[in-house]
Amino acid sequence: MSHLKKTLTITTTREYFSMKMRPTAVFTAFCERCRTDVAWLYLNDAAVFGRIPVRKIFRLIESGEIHARETSDCQMLVCHESLTQNLSEKEN
Repeated sequence: MSHLKKTLTITTTREYFSMKMRPTAVFTAFCERCRTDVAWLYLNDAAVFGRIPVRKIFRLIESGEIHARETSDCQMLVCHESLTQNLSEKEN
C-alpha cells in the first residue's frame, strides 16, 4: 500500500479599490430666478448635499421648485439657494 501525502493549500486574497472622485465644485454665478449671485452645484453634488436621489432633483427642476442651468458641456448645475430653501420648506 502506498502512502499518499495530501497537501492542502489555502490562499487569501485582498482586493483594494481606488476611486478617483472629482472634488465638489462649487462656484458663484448669477441666478436669474433668485436675482442674485448664488453658489451652483453639479447635479450629483446637489443630490448628495440634499440627501435626495438625482431623479427627485430632476422632478424639482421640472416643477420649478429649484433652479437649474446647463453648462456649455451639457452639465446640469443646481442653484444652492433654491435647493436649500426647498429642503427647509419640506422639513417644516
